[in-house]
Amino acid sequence: MHFHFTNNLQAAQIQLFAKIVKCMMANQYSDDYSDLFFQWELPQEAQTVKELEALCADHKKDETFFVSTPKYQDLEYVRYGTTQIPNLTTSLYLAKLQEKYNNFKQDKFDSSYVKMVDEMMCAFNGINTDLSFLFMNSAVEEGVFTWHGNYSPCFFDRGTVSELRGRICEIAIKEYSGDTISSQMHDIARCLLMNYLYQCGYLAFWSCLADMATFPGSTPQEQEVLDNLATYLLGNYANIYVYNLSVENNPLGGCDHIDKRGSAENTTRIKLYFTTEDAEPVLLRLDLPHQGHPYVHLNKEDGKDDKHIPLSKEVVGSEYDHVFDNLAWALVQYDFNAADYVHSPVADDKRIFKDMRYRTALLKYAPNVYYVWALNGPTTAEGHPTVRHAREVLIDLLKMNYKSEELNELSAPDLLEMAYKELL
Repeated sequence: MHFHFTNNLQAAQIQLFAKIVKCMMANQYSDDYSDLFFQWELPQEAQTVKELEALCADHKKDETFFVSTPKYQDLEYVRYGTTQIPNLTTSLYLAKLQEKYNNFKQDKFDSSYVKMVDEMMCAFNGINTDLSFLFMNSAVEEGVFTWHGNYSPCFFDRGTVSELRGRICEIAIKEYSGDTISSQMHDIARCLLMNYLYQCGYLAFWSCLADMATFPGSTPQEQEVLDNLATYLLGNYANIYVYNLSVENNPLGGCDHIDKRGSAENTTRIKLYFTTEDAEPVLLRLDLPHQGHPYVHLNKEDGKDDKHIPLSKEVVGSEYDHVFDNLAWALVQYDFNAADYVHSPVADDKRIFKDMRYRTALLKYAPNVYYVWALNGPTTAEGHPTVRHAREVLIDLLKMNYKSEELNELSAPDLLEMAYKELL
């Protein structure tokens, strides 16, 4: 079975199509999926989705199928005994997260908080499970699997998740029982949910990375870099909170010779801004080779020290200049709109780090405000260093428009509400 496209599909679009075909050949495709998908194109061999389903059903015993576009010819996809094609469920979960992200961005909520937290938990677990099996089975195929290896981008902290859901349910119960729920309580619920949404952002990034790392049309250079990137991230980060992701929209400048390139030539192609469990802000920059660092590298900045982690061998020419192109396109299109396609100069980093500081404080302060509300008064948690520091940061955020004396007198719920509106 060979599918042909007249348009020049991007690598991420081809991967999505391959997932759909794999699903149809296994007779697991549902008509309901059509409303959840990002846009995808049909090949010359099928004019409708039903025709594609029928064609796949006729070839359901085939072990392989092929895809050709003007740019990529005879891409071979193997269905069985390989991790080459990620599961379609990952894309379905991402599509569902799109709606949640849009709701937060526009401050519009058309479903209950309990339903939202359950749907986000389902997406979180579904994507993480799919990716974990993908990387674990890939290690088995390559003969490098060990029981001590880390194959999951995140881990499921049952205690933390249960506590989060319990707080959301308590607010919902008050509302359903007819009690008056103030705008402050809605802000508490949204801050608690936002905490989880930022973690889903990391899995969205991983989903795009997994698609590109398994794309059969990748060049050897691209495969080398993406494999090294995945290995580094799996070994060093889990359950991080992704606040911002930017993809450089200015073309790579300068000449082909690495020694004549500097930061002004837009060698940083992707930036990932996040915080770890200890709330420390981190920036990971995916950089192409330039003067002083003649290899593709990951530039890590965390306020303590800057590190350059090599992702390729050293080069002198332009043979690695394309290695982030497919990943960048996938992030812009399929990272549930969490990626900004902009020119991102170094000056932006300080601004974004400052914004991350405020948002982190908001998320840290929300659980304390919940208990103040639940117990109908101040709690001993108010004196905890983490809570006290978060309050100080939020007051600093509001100082531009309010007097310090007024802010210091605010109750915890009032402060959270004002800070939440300021950061919208």
